[in-house]
Amino acid sequence: IGERTLWRELDLTLKQGECWGILGGNGSGKTTLLHTLAGLRAPSSGQVQLDDMALSSFSRRDIAIRLGLLLQDSHDVFPATVWESVLSGRHPHLGRWQQESADDHSLASEALQHMDLIGLEYRPVQSLSGGERRRLAVATL
Repeated sequence: IGERTLWRELDLTLKQGECWGILGGNGSGKTTLLHTLAGLRAPSSGQVQLDDMALSSFSRRDIAIRLGLLLQDSHDVFPATVWESVLSGRHPHLGRWQQESADDHSLASEALQHMDLIGLEYRPVQSLSGGERRRLAVATL
């Protein structure tokens, strides 16, 4: 970033189902690394690969189907219920004018159940506690 080198020759392999944490001080490049891995920022050299293909070769939609990024701070741009929010996570899987299917509804319900949010489906997202909002963000992925 600018004049500062954060990593040199980073070689990292992440496997499906693994859970990783990235630790470091302020300004150490944690967010830059995550944005690069998610395709929101181009690497200054080398490439990011997903399923043995350069991430740059994927369409934005294909990246959205395969990757999820949970941002540090989230802002509710539109008023939505918990159900509407979790169902929005299925939108990258839909065609341009396609509505959510019964399978999409089932997957959304399953995600809410995994995150212990059953019973909150019709509550406005703005009414949730901070912890509930974070769990909803994970369920939406």
